[in-house]
Amino acid sequence: MYFSITQALAGELSGTGVGVQVCLPGVVATEFHTLVGRDPGKMPPMMTAADVVAASLATFARGEVTCIPSLDDASLLERLAEAQRAVVGSAGLTPTLARRYRSSTA
Repeated sequence: MYFSITQALAGELSGTGVGVQVCLPGVVATEFHTLVGRDPGKMPPMMTAADVVAASLATFARGEVTCIPSLDDASLLERLAEAQRAVVGSAGLTPTLARRYRSSTA
């Protein structure tokens, strides 16, 4: 969902000089966790805020819309985009209710 909203907004703003980005960093090592009473020692490994910022800025400089700082395989994002295009592209192709939504009791 975050991808779609941000991608749509990026498309709308294309050519205006305004850029948008969605950043999905996972758990980030900040003082927040201690402030809310969590023990950072009992949490999964966390990325530093500096690394999240570096990834976000690099993503933005490349003109990319989606930043996932720990994602090594960028082809996964392209495959996700292909799947999104296929799903959205299939919407409205037929005026018939999909079989998966038809009630067996109706």
